[in-house]
Amino acid sequence: MNWPLPIIESPLFWICAVPAVLLNGIAKAGLGGSVGSIAVPLMALTVAPARAAAIMLPILVAMDLLNLWSFRQRWDRQIVQIVLPGALLGVLIGWTAFAWLEPRWVRILLGLECIVFATERIVHAAAHQAAQPAPVDRRKGLFWGAAAGITSFIAHAGGPPMLQFLLPLKLAREIHVGTMIVLFGCLNFVKLPIYKSLGLMNPTELATSLMLLPLVPIGTWVGTRILRAIRPEVFVRVITWGMLLTGIQLLAQAI
Repeated sequence: MNWPLPIIESPLFWICAVPAVLLNGIAKAGLGGSVGSIAVPLMALTVAPARAAAIMLPILVAMDLLNLWSFRQRWDRQIVQIVLPGALLGVLIGWTAFAWLEPRWVRILLGLECIVFATERIVHAAAHQAAQPAPVDRRKGLFWGAAAGITSFIAHAGGPPMLQFLLPLKLAREIHVGTMIVLFGCLNFVKLPIYKSLGLMNPTELATSLMLLPLVPIGTWVGTRILRAIRPEVFVRVITWGMLLTGIQLLAQAI
């Protein structure tokens, strides 16, 4: 079949890619990024993981542009200032180690980490709900920021490490989501030239991303509606269960 652009023609890819982009848009704008990490693994069922990550990156940047405007006054500047240096360092580590770092083992470690963290919060949900917000710890922010930078660079899966830092802080729903959007918006813009320098973004990947772009405002619109409707305690519960499911999914794909 002759297409006007050199896109991926596999029907199975599009069956996986369309829900992946929609789910990622909903997760970014409405669920604090708790299940957005599933996008690249879904696409990776039909194409190489690095290729899936390259296709998703321009789409994530488009989502970030929409969300940065929507949440421009609803994010925590102090948290971003603490976490961003570590996250940028993590991106640098991911870039430096790209040639020999095995994504499979990163997914295994990240999956186990998500499962343990989410399970503990589910089992002790009442205690966590009654607990006072944790103070913002600079060392923890740098550590989890670096972890998020590495996993974000490899598979756009920086959400789970950041949630381990943000959830104990008990931020308001919109501040939580806005802070995640600002942080990963910065990282995704930084990753664009790096992905290009690694040869991951060729005309086919870019054209495929372009074909998927119309799904971005749909997912974002649904996500913002969910965020406005959901109660704070339900918001935390959804994020926690989303982390658990993401961890299981990452572990299953790696194994």
